[in-house]
Amino acid sequence: MSDLVKIQINLKEGNVLVEAPADALDIVFNRLEAFLPKLIETKEEIIEQQSTSPKEVFIDEVEEVEDDNKLGEEKKSNQKSTKKKRSASSKGESYKTVDLGLEQTERTTYREFYEQKHPTNQSQQVLVAMYWLIKEAKKQSLTKDEIYTGLKTVNARIPARISSVLSNLMLDGKVIPDGGKYALHHTGEDYVVYDMPEKKAVGK
Repeated sequence: MSDLVKIQINLKEGNVLVEAPADALDIVFNRLEAFLPKLIETKEEIIEQQSTSPKEVFIDEVEEVEDDNKLGEEKKSNQKSTKKKRSASSKGESYKTVDLGLEQTERTTYREFYEQKHPTNQSQQVLVAMYWLIKEAKKQSLTKDEIYTGLKTVNARIPARISSVLSNLMLDGKVIPDGGKYALHHTGEDYVVYDMPEKKAVGK
């Protein structure tokens, strides 16, 4: 019976314990020679993995996902707010034609007056329409529908938001609110009477 040979290998150093008959020692050494390099490589990989904290990696990945989610939510929120702002600012008003109680001769006189004043912007158009309807059609104040109808009567281009034009005129002190309607301030009347049509500068 062959004597038993023991070979001890330390894992830290890349060694393995092997027990084999003495007559098989050459075969054992040949196999160990091929196996040891792989064992050393495996040891190095394990050391590298242990040096990296799995917990930290997981947390970083979660934080990145959360950050991506936050960015996505903020982007959607910004898109929604932008859409709301755009829809609110671009939304027009709707008006209806109403009976101003004008005879045909009054309509003709009104158109002639409007042409003489030659309004060049929306504020002037609204002021001229309001002035004539209040002074000549004897209306104390006007609704937006009446202003709209007055502009349609003289074939003027209708503002997208008459309320915005009126707001600007109120800020300018030319129009005043009157219980849901709108009336001319005396400065608005004077503007139509004395400042329209606009005087051209000398030499132009």
